[in-house]
Amino acid sequence: VIGLLIASQVYYWFFCRIEIEPGMSGLLIAKMGTDLPPGEIIATDSSYKGIQLQMLPEGRHFYNPVVWDWQLVPQVEVPNNHLGVVIRYYGRNFTAAEIKAGKVIAGEGMKGITEKVLRPGKYRINPYAEKLEIHEAIEIPAGFVGVITNLAGRTPKEPNAFLVGEGEKGVSHKILSPGTYYN
Repeated sequence: VIGLLIASQVYYWFFCRIEIEPGMSGLLIAKMGTDLPPGEIIATDSSYKGIQLQMLPEGRHFYNPVVWDWQLVPQVEVPNNHLGVVIRYYGRNFTAAEIKAGKVIAGEGMKGITEKVLRPGKYRINPYAEKLEIHEAIEIPAGFVGVITNLAGRTPKEPNAFLVGEGEKGVSHKILSPGTYYN
């Protein structure tokens, strides 16, 4: 009994241990579980087999290699004065009505460009579930203002109006004061 206990601890420590170094993340792949529904590419919870949505943070983790496989992937860094735009690969597609209404931002559970904007820092991004595009932040120097032009949204109620309302395509009535903007 003592030998079996020691052998199980040795197995647990040497074969189930995942050491994730700083700057890396762990991508889990379930070998057992329910098959993903048709059209799905990511397991959103551990009851499904396949690539898991959640990423492991830096540190020591224990997962049985009979049930789990894993990969180490580098964290993505958004540099200073930049922002990250998250593009989701999984979820439902836009409907024809949503496209016709001018919707371009993916809501919860939808594929596409998300509203989530990441500020400078390091992030655990699952490369099979999401893509991160890095863009420069908007810098408005002192003595200037920023004019917001919406390239997507509803068609304005008054098509010849110089300024449009909230959520409409065109030049917005809102302005940005000097500073750095991450949106």
